Amino acid sequence: MTKEASRVASYAIQGFIYQFVKTLLAILESNDEAKIMVEGVIEDIDIAEPFTMTAIQCKYHEAKSYSLSSIYKPLLQMMEHFHKNPKANIHYKLFAYFSNLTICPPITETEINQILNTQTPKLKKMADKLRGKVEVQCFLARFSFEIGPSLSELKDQVTTKFQSLGFLQEDVPYFLYPNAVDHIAQLSLKQSSEARTITRQALVSLLKEIKTTTVSRWTLALTDQKKLLAFQKNQIKHNLAKNVRRRSFIISPKCDPNFMESIVIFISEFVEKYHCKKLHTETPLFCLDCDKATFDEIQKRLYIKGVTCNDGYVGSSYFSLDRFARNPLVISSQREFVIRLLRYGADPNALNVIGCDDLFILSDTSYPPLATPDYLTVNLSVENLGQAKFVLGVSNA
Repeated sequence: MTKEASRVASYAIQGFIYQFVKTLLAILESNDEAKIMVEGVIEDIDIAEPFTMTAIQCKYHEAKSYSLSSIYKPLLQMMEHFHKNPKANIHYKLFAYFSNLTICPPITETEINQILNTQTPKLKKMADKLRGKVEVQCFLARFSFEIGPSLSELKDQVTTKFQSLGFLQEDVPYFLYPNAVDHIAQLSLKQSSEARTITRQALVSLLKEIKTTTVSRWTLALTDQKKLLAFQKNQIKHNLAKNVRRRSFIISPKCDPNFMESIVIFISEFVEKYHCKKLHTETPLFCLDCDKATFDEIQKRLYIKGVTCNDGYVGSSYFSLDRFARNPLVISSQREFVIRLLRYGADPNALNVIGCDDLFILSDTSYPPLATPDYLTVNLSVENLGQAKFVLGVSNA
């Protein structure tokens, strides 16, 4: 990726994060009856209250100066929805940050007519359908333009709101804030509008249930990566220090751009750290969400590395859950196998039968929860396995 492409990608991520943080603030500021839809049917954020709807579109322009043309598209989109739903009690809000703008510029009929007469090829077709048909003054009566604060200032507002709801300030930066934003990001991917809808009470209840900080591409982009990873490392070190602890992993190749070069070393170093003593009686399970060829190659390389596996297979194609679940024979302090190695999908019930105390998920894919109760989920959707090794205490780098 070129420097320019990387910069564009970074701005795009910041734009999504700005939208998610604004959504979080809207949820925290809402009343008990309000329902907030992430990636709403109308705009980025739809806030439904008993007698009215507020549709908010967020824009974040860290490196772009304001001009009227920079908001042509969101205004046209709002006017199009208003024109199709003239009797709906909807208030439209454009919430935008521009680095060079502190005072909200006026949006009057003059500006709207300029927008409707645009000759920009990508927007002209939409403008032509609305020009002379949309009731401009009625739309303006329902429209507001708010200049948003910087991302840092928006985060401070979230912190203040969390405190007003009774949360501790020290829990906000590396626990509440990243977990809440990641949950909103996950909601935005849901297909149905109902699944993307949440209330303040539901979010607060969820945050009180979560035990560890979620590490994902969103949370890693939110704040200082080293501090976030160190915070999660501190959260789980107590459990990792226990000699008897059932630990399972679900790992996707997408967790590291150099996955095939890193995965065998990652597994072997984890075993050397946490499954090397007689007191370490619980065999760790590594479930790889990959194809059969990749799985077989990793298993071969683990064998060469000296990491013996129980993959549950009898022959090359028959998976036996009983064989997979059995404990290793121990002869002269030597274990028959030191890990269970599972290919995700080989048996849908395998993870449940083995059970675990800690489930580490190194993937940005959502997996169904285990049927077995009382286990700790640690979401580690890291950028590479080196970060995972740091959090798990395998490496200090």
